[in-house]
Order: sequence, then structure tokens, then C-alpha cells
Amino acid sequence: MGQDRICWILDEGVLPYREAYGLQNSLVKLRLRNMVPDCLILLEHPPVLTLGRNRGDENILVSKEILRKEEIEVVLTDRGGSVTYHGPGQLVGYPILSLREYSRNVSEYLRKIEEVIILTLKEFEVQAKRRSDYPGIWVGEKKIASIGVAIRQFRITYHGFAFNVNPDMSRFRLINPCGIKNLELTSLANLLGYPPEMAEVKQKIARSFAHTFGMKMVRNDVYPPIVSIGT
Repeated sequence: MGQDRICWILDEGVLPYREAYGLQNSLVKLRLRNMVPDCLILLEHPPVLTLGRNRGDENILVSKEILRKEEIEVVLTDRGGSVTYHGPGQLVGYPILSLREYSRNVSEYLRKIEEVIILTLKEFEVQAKRRSDYPGIWVGEKKIASIGVAIRQFRITYHGFAFNVNPDMSRFRLINPCGIKNLELTSLANLLGYPPEMAEVKQKIARSFAHTFGMKMVRNDVYPPIVSIGT
């Protein structure tokens, strides 16, 4: 492993959750066949609640009618964890990696993803920490990033992390985030006192990802034609 290893960065802007999931699945299939290198998808989602394999429907605190009125979709996923909110201003990262080449097990992989967020926050002079009882990243007693992953055929990672840069924090009151009652959340904008540019956060995430996983990040803007050929 080293900086000669390539990881594509796919910056998808704002992408609906189901489309992003389809993109992940396409890349996972190609990665299993070694037709693409490792990838990191970076994007924002329109408002959506996602339920992990633990479901946690009881942690949605409002009715379906309210969610429809707020135009918030609910999607059942195959990642780990309970219910999570995604929306504009939250940076979501989906690493599509060959797990065996970077980590000995899933727990080590989770620690590496947490390290990416910790290093990124450090660049903004924000000190963050892990907690042994829950995956994710905290600043003080408030959570700023959530992690929920899945592994295809015990080989290729997908799903990933959600980092609160400058989302509408009131939306988190619709749920018990990650299934934790009375969980306090924060955002990078709240901590800094101003909303950082998402482009800058993406650059710092990519730099931290390269450092943590020991790879060279290469922006790829021609991925869709490759998908049409490879699937």
C-alpha cells in the first residue's frame, strides 16, 4: 500500500438518495471485477430519512403526513445502524474500497473513517473525538458525524459517513438520530460561527482520506460512460 494506489473522487453535487445508491451498486459491481480502482463518492442529498438494517421506525418521531408535508422521503437501506437524516448542507461520503487492502477487519475500517473526519476537523482547528460505545465523531458531547457501512461479499465497502457541515439542524428533531434518545448534534458551521464553503470541506476530506488510507486521490468526471460500458 502506498501513494501509488489510486482512488477516484466522484463529486456528485446534490443527488437523490436512490440515485446515489444505484451509483454505489454500479461501482461495487465493477470494483468486485477490478474494472475500476477504489472510489470516494462525495455528495449532498435532498431531505431524506434512511433506516439501516436495525430499522428503528420507532425512532421517527413524527407522522407520515408530516414527512410528506415536509417533502422528506423515508428509505430502507442495507447499511448498519438505525435512522439518520440527510439533507443539503450535510456532506455524505461513500467509499467504495477493497477492504482487504486497507484494513484487517470492519472495526479497523470504521476507525479509519472516523480518523478521516477527525483530521478534517483538525484542519478547521476543531478538536473532535471518538466514543467507544457508538460509531461516529463527537465534539464535546455533541455528535457531528455519523457512520454506517456495509460490505459486499466481505470484500468491497459501500455506504459511509454523514458529516454535518451546515445542514438545517431542526430536521434532526424529527428523529432520534442513530436511535439515540436526547442525542445532541452540532455542525461545523455552528462550531465556527460561519458556514464554510462545501468545496473547501470536500478538499480537506479528500486530503484526510488520502493520508489515512495511503492513496492518491484523482478526480474523475467521466465515470458515467464507464458505467454504461462495464455493467
